[in-house]
Amino acid sequence: MKKIVALFGKNLDEIKEELKIVENYKIDIVEIRADYLEDRGLSNLADIVSQIKNYENLEIMLTLRSKREGGGFVGLDYAERILSYLDLNIDYIDIQVNELSDQTLHELIEYAQKREIKTIFSVHDMGRAITKGIFRHYFDKAKKFDADIVKIVDMPQNIGEVIAKLEFSGKYQNSKKPALISISMGGLGKISRYETNIYKPSYTFININDDIEIGQIRIEEMDTILSQKTDINFYTSMNTIIGKIFIYSNLKGVSEITFDTIRHKAGVMDIEYEDAILREAKIQLEEYFTKERKEFEVKLSYKASDFDYSCYDELKKVEYGEVISYKELAERAGYENAQRACGNAMAKNLIPIFIPCHRVVKTGGDIGQYTGGSHRKQILLDLERTD
Repeated sequence: MKKIVALFGKNLDEIKEELKIVENYKIDIVEIRADYLEDRGLSNLADIVSQIKNYENLEIMLTLRSKREGGGFVGLDYAERILSYLDLNIDYIDIQVNELSDQTLHELIEYAQKREIKTIFSVHDMGRAITKGIFRHYFDKAKKFDADIVKIVDMPQNIGEVIAKLEFSGKYQNSKKPALISISMGGLGKISRYETNIYKPSYTFININDDIEIGQIRIEEMDTILSQKTDINFYTSMNTIIGKIFIYSNLKGVSEITFDTIRHKAGVMDIEYEDAILREAKIQLEEYFTKERKEFEVKLSYKASDFDYSCYDELKKVEYGEVISYKELAERAGYENAQRACGNAMAKNLIPIFIPCHRVVKTGGDIGQYTGGSHRKQILLDLERTD
C-alpha cells in the first residue's frame, strides 16, 4: 500500500515546513495541492517540484481540485492549467474527469503518457454516496481511456452506504490498470483508508495538518493503523425471552452470539449493520422463539478443533425438544470416556442456540452449566418441551 501525504501549504516556505514533517516518516508520494497555492503559475510550481526532488524516494502527485469537488480552485481554465502542469517533472497528475469533455480528457491522458506521467482519473462527489452503477461507470470509463489509476471519492450518509461501497470496491481491488483508490469521507468512511477483510486499498492518504478532517489518518498513528489488517464483522441485536442477544456475522456466516453485552475482540471491528446473513438469522431466531421453527437453516462460520467440530456436528442432529448427556454426545462423535472434553467443547461454543448446547445435560438429569447462565438454559429447554 502506497502512502500519500497532501501538502496544503500556500507557498514554498509553508511547503518546506510540511516536508520537514514528512521526512521523518516512510511516505511514498507527496501531493501538491495546487488549488491551495497563492501562486498557481508554472514557475512557482517548478520551484516547489524542485524542492521536493531534494528528498530521495518521494514521488510527486499534482492536483488542482475544483471547489465543487471539495477543493479550492474556481476558474474556467482547468484544462489549460492541467496541460501546462504536464511539463513539470512530476510522477502523477490528478485529472478531474467531470471538468472535461471526453476529447479533452483523451488528449490530456495521451500527452501525460508521452511524458511518462501516471494519470489519475478522479471523481469526487461530496454530497452523497456513489452507487454501484455509478462506480462501475467511472471504473469502466477509466479503463477505456487507459488511465493508470481511478480515484472515486464520496460522502456516505450512513454505515450501510460505506459497507456497500467497500464491498464493490473489493471486487476491483486487484485491478492493475486502472488501479483503484476508493475513499469514503467523514468519520464513517475511515475504514475505507486501511486494509480490511472487505477491501485492501493500493493507496491511502495520510494527514499532517492540524485541521484534520474527521476520518482521516494522522501521520503519527499511521504505522499503528496500517501495520495490520482489520477484520470487519457485523452485528445486530434482538430482545428475546432469554434477554437481549447480539448476533455477529464475519461476512461468511453467523460467527458468534453473545448475551446482554457486545463483545470486544482484538483485531476485529464490530459494526452494527444487518447484512443478508444477519437478516436471515434474526428472522429464524424470531420464528424459533415464537415456536414457529424447530430447525435452523442459517450458514455458520467458526473455527474449532477436530474434536469440537465432531461434537458440534453431532449436536446439530439432536432434535428440538430432546436432550443428550455429555457422555453420549462424545460417544456419538466417536470418542469414549470424553464427557469432560465434550463439556469443554460446549463451554467454548461461540454460537449457542444455532449450535444447541442447551440440549446437552448431565447424565443424572441435572441441566448443568451454560454460557449464558443456567437460567437461560432452563428457559430454552422449557420452550422446546412445551410444544
